[in-house]
Amino acid sequence: TSFFDKTGNREQLVLAQPGYFLTVRQGGRTFVPQNCHRENDVLSVQFEQSRVAVQIGIRPRHLFFQVKSVEGDVDELRLFNLLVRPGQRVSSISGLAQDDEFVVAVRATNLSMLGQVYGRSSSGLSPQGDSVPLPNQIAGVSAVATKGHGLNGASVILIGCPTGEVRNVLQEALEREDAVRSSLGGPWALDAPETQGSYVFATVSEQNADAWIELAKKAGIAEIHMISWEQSLGHYQPRKDLFPNGLEGLKQVVEKIHAAGLKAGMHTLTGCLSPSDPWVTTKPDPRLAVDVRFTLAAPLDEKADRIITQEKPENLDTVWAYGGHGNVLRMGDELIQYSGLAQEPPYGFTGCRRGAFGTQPQKHEAGAVAEHLFVRYGCFLPDENSTLVDEIAQAIADVYNTCGFDMIYMDGAEGMPGGWYGISRMREAIFRRLKRPALVEASCWDYHSWAFHSRLGAWDHPNWGLKPFVDWHCRSNEEHRRSSLLPVQLGWWAILGADRDHDAELPDEFEYLCVKSLAFGMAMSFQGVAPGDNPPCARQPEYLEMLGRYERLRLSNVVPSAIRERLK
Repeated sequence: TSFFDKTGNREQLVLAQPGYFLTVRQGGRTFVPQNCHRENDVLSVQFEQSRVAVQIGIRPRHLFFQVKSVEGDVDELRLFNLLVRPGQRVSSISGLAQDDEFVVAVRATNLSMLGQVYGRSSSGLSPQGDSVPLPNQIAGVSAVATKGHGLNGASVILIGCPTGEVRNVLQEALEREDAVRSSLGGPWALDAPETQGSYVFATVSEQNADAWIELAKKAGIAEIHMISWEQSLGHYQPRKDLFPNGLEGLKQVVEKIHAAGLKAGMHTLTGCLSPSDPWVTTKPDPRLAVDVRFTLAAPLDEKADRIITQEKPENLDTVWAYGGHGNVLRMGDELIQYSGLAQEPPYGFTGCRRGAFGTQPQKHEAGAVAEHLFVRYGCFLPDENSTLVDEIAQAIADVYNTCGFDMIYMDGAEGMPGGWYGISRMREAIFRRLKRPALVEASCWDYHSWAFHSRLGAWDHPNWGLKPFVDWHCRSNEEHRRSSLLPVQLGWWAILGADRDHDAELPDEFEYLCVKSLAFGMAMSFQGVAPGDNPPCARQPEYLEMLGRYERLRLSNVVPSAIRERLK
């Protein structure tokens, strides 16, 4: 009936229609409460076919809700269902709806609950997910739990406070409810000096580490970010050609970077498993994710190149490609690659290569199951509900902890099966195992990871229209920084040399990037840079020297705000 702002003396709830604190869905239907009864800190809500008990924690500056029990076959429950006035800036990542005076925030404290904030700047839909557009500057705020991810124990924080206090209130709430969080992420990120430094992508080895350190120091770059350092995605052992001394060699390189006053970062393709990884070959792990299953309609010997199935194979890729969804079947301990689909009876797969990816051909009886494996980015992935997620997370965390890294980029997390839940489970499984502070970036800006996500803004680099691209990036970053409360960066940038596809990057174009970085207070990150006498672009030394001057000036914080406004 009310969501009252006591500081501004204003009702923040839009009462256009009756509101329901809790609704449930059963069998495709939405049910509203028949009655509610509160006893001490537990609210019992009675529905036509079910009952839900929610424990309420009234804290000094936030409210905490946890589902205690559910009676009846409930598929989904939805808390709050609020329509609130602060909708000027809406962020589904942070779970905030705000204007210049007031903020409403919804933060789930475990993976069983998903906070949802809707506004004109997001989906434009009402909290119920129907097609009714919201008026300008009004937001919908809900929290959803589903049977598939667990109803009992699902918990969430609800906040309403003045805009200037929201980061402090969020910090207090996340600590009080012991939610996953980071001193370098979420509501702490804007205060962390670590989020202000720039980084460079680097294929580092025991042999060339000194050259990379020299390059970074010349350019004023704070972190050397290691890429292509692993033998395979999954087990993440260091490449032998780069690190002959294995994990110890990688650790010594990180220590050398630290001794030079720099940070060290590691790049991962989060959750992805290379075809050469031991979890795939020579016996595929049974916990690999599957997206479709077929039943053999006829026996299959070791040499057959056609698989006959009871079901029609539709909408499946027939090639192995980075942007595809794979053409691999698992039968027992054998992987089979097909190149054709039989869409007319007899159904099945043709052009089959038996014993793919180092596995062994096997006989399979009629009635056996052929599983189409879930593939993204030319890699296999774990079932999001399996213990393989934890084992991959541990393999990544072991390298981070042993070598003493400072940053991790969780790339490719959006490829995980299971939608938001799979993404969140994989990323949280990694983060919870890190034993030292971690600056976290990722290609996927998801809701549950916000409290340990450190920085946004990494885009792939442009080849044309460099200055307009920088302006576009700055505008987008400013919007995300204000709505998500996270720092931003102007990467990934490349120093372009001329080739058949694009012109060379000119000095005024590179300086334009540096000026905007200084003006907006945004870090940068760089690809396509290499130490030595033969860089990808012949003007690299000149540009890195320029970058160093601007970076030292930016990080000194001595440029007056009036001048930075003019530079913007």
